[in-house]
Amino acid sequence: RYCTYGGAPEGQIHFIASTDFSNIDFFQNITRRDPNYDFSNLEVYIDGELTDQVANSISANDDVVIKATRGKYPWFGHYTVASSSSQYDIDYIRSIEEPFPLMHQANGETITDFRYCFYYCTGLTSIPEGLFDNNTKVTDFRYCFYRCSGLTNIPEGLFDKNTQVTHFNNCFYRCSKLTVNVQIGSTASTVNVSYFANSTKSKGTVYCRAGSVAYTKFTGTSTANVNVLTY
Repeated sequence: RYCTYGGAPEGQIHFIASTDFSNIDFFQNITRRDPNYDFSNLEVYIDGELTDQVANSISANDDVVIKATRGKYPWFGHYTVASSSSQYDIDYIRSIEEPFPLMHQANGETITDFRYCFYYCTGLTSIPEGLFDNNTKVTDFRYCFYRCSGLTNIPEGLFDKNTQVTHFNNCFYRCSKLTVNVQIGSTASTVNVSYFANSTKSKGTVYCRAGSVAYTKFTGTSTANVNVLTY
């Protein structure tokens, strides 16, 4: 959510740092959920050099790579509900340069959850082709790009490879500059699509895989705010 993904070998996450990370609610939220979380499992590289900085207190304006040497990457499946709107308006993410490189966490657990991943990233204007292509086991994209008010376009095949997704609700909610034209590859037996593209720039088109229950869900859910076709 507060980082730039891509450009790093598998097993690492690549940031373009633009702030002092010590007060980012993302890390604070992890601590609230798990007060004993040991951030020492995350190595911090700045401009290619290993440092002794702790992941939740990075201070840099350069390329930052965080690598989990054991255990889990802490951000998958976590999300932030800030108490003050001012916490939403800081531009932590500047761009996503390449497709998401990770299929597994450091402990080998498959990544299945991208909910709230780019939540309130107001400085994000576009995302690359194939961003989630490696993450074929993902089931949850709810609130993934929620209120990304600077986002102006997305690749049409963004979710084409993600066949197991059961939650798309609020994925692009209030992306005010975006018209959502995207393929939905889910063949799951249940799919939640409420408010998928509500309050976007204009009503776009979702192309659902032929025969998928997703087609029925989008067609029958007025709050999804998209036209629906098959492919």
